[in-house]
Amino acid sequence: MKPKREKYLKNLLYAFILNNFIFLSIIMISFSVSQYNYKSISNENNIILQYIEDVESLSETFNCNSDILIEASDKLDKVGVKLNILETRFGKKDARVLQQKKLYSELEVKHFNIIKKLKETCEEDFITILFFYTNLKPNDKKSENVGFILTTFKNKAPEKIMVYALDYNLDSSAIDSLKETYHINEAPSTLINEQITLDVKNIEDLENILTE
Repeated sequence: MKPKREKYLKNLLYAFILNNFIFLSIIMISFSVSQYNYKSISNENNIILQYIEDVESLSETFNCNSDILIEASDKLDKVGVKLNILETRFGKKDARVLQQKKLYSELEVKHFNIIKKLKETCEEDFITILFFYTNLKPNDKKSENVGFILTTFKNKAPEKIMVYALDYNLDSSAIDSLKETYHINEAPSTLINEQITLDVKNIEDLENILTE
């Protein structure tokens, strides 16, 4: 009877050690992925910042070539996806996440201003959407829903529709300047082409913009 009990206890101990090893391995892998995403976003933000600054330096010899901005927009979208992963991994209030969000928002505003110039100077047919969201209750879930709708809408014409998602509560002078300029005093708020503020509830609220 005693050998059986000892064998049972050994098996139980081995199972405990194995389960803990698997658990710790998952934590380490998750942490490594999170760190990789953080470094990746940091590096890409620096690349995009230089990329957009290079475009801005060409303002005096503006040639109405929108290809470079479309490419920059694609890069911004990819960084935005990674930023969402960071929020999930580290939390939306994590200092590293907020640091990257602040820089990312500055890049978005730079891109938005260049798109504005393309529209005004070159009569490019872009649709710009400034989406001010919040991660704070009670409007966090509504913001998530509007964000999903805007993403679906953008996918209908990704080279024409420019969506800039901006955290209303982020400590950012770039975002504060936009809020003041366009009289945005709540979130979520959706500003279409700098003039139309919509309370977006479904994709149909946006469909007619494509035909205007």
